[in-house]
Amino acid sequence: MNTQKLTKKSIETVESAQSIAVKNNNQQIDQCHILLALLEQEDGLIPQLLQSIDVDLKTFTNSAEKIVDGVPKVTGSGAREMNSVYITSAMDSA
Repeated sequence: MNTQKLTKKSIETVESAQSIAVKNNNQQIDQCHILLALLEQEDGLIPQLLQSIDVDLKTFTNSAEKIVDGVPKVTGSGAREMNSVYITSAMDSA
């Protein structure tokens, strides 16, 4: 992923997604991690947009959390190190 092309806010989102992946013992960052990171942004655009179209933000966020919970987990040495988390190929090509 070429971070040179990302905005500061986008980089913060990727970093937040990385933290979510590490917290959940996931080895890769995928779309569900990005979605959850966007939903958790304080004063973020995505929560505001969803609320403006009458989406129940709490229910939507809970659904995203369940999807992240279903991502395969990695345990063992180095599983919680930030440098051991990778972007999936689908995310890299997006």
